[in-house]
Amino acid sequence: MRNAFLWRLFPWIFLVSGLVVSGEIWKERYEESSLDQGGLHAVGTVQWSSRHSKPCAASIRVGYVANEGQTITRYFSVCSNRYQPGDRVEVIYLPSHPEVAMLDSREAVHSPKSRFVVGATVGALFTVVGAALLVASRGRLKQTPETDA
Repeated sequence: MRNAFLWRLFPWIFLVSGLVVSGEIWKERYEESSLDQGGLHAVGTVQWSSRHSKPCAASIRVGYVANEGQTITRYFSVCSNRYQPGDRVEVIYLPSHPEVAMLDSREAVHSPKSRFVVGATVGALFTVVGAALLVASRGRLKQTPETDA
C-alpha cells in the first residue's frame, strides 16, 4: 500500500518541481528585463560586506532611497572583495517595486543567460517527465489492482 502511494506521488513531485523552477527562472528574467528597460537609478551606501576566497561569492548589504522616499535595504552578490561599509554604489530599481533591484556594476552577479538556459531546460524536462509519468501511471494503476500489504 505504501509503495503504491509513493509511486503515485513521484510524478507529482517531478511536475511541481519543474513548474516551480520554470516559474522562478521566468520571474528572474522578467525582473532583469524590466530593470534594464525601465529601472530608475539611485545611489546606495554599502552597509555591510563579506569577504570570501571563492570568486563571485562575496555579499554586500546596500541601503538606498527610492523615488518616493522609501528606504530599502537589500543584499547583493558581487564578484569582488573591494566593497567596504560606507562605499557608494549605483543601484537600479523598479519604480513600481523598489525592492526589486540590481547593482549597476561590472562586479555584480546578475543571472547570466547560461543560467537561464540551464534553468529553463531543467524546469521543462522535469515538467515533461512528471506529466509523462502521470499519464503512464494512470493507465497502469487502472489495469493493476493494489496488492501491496
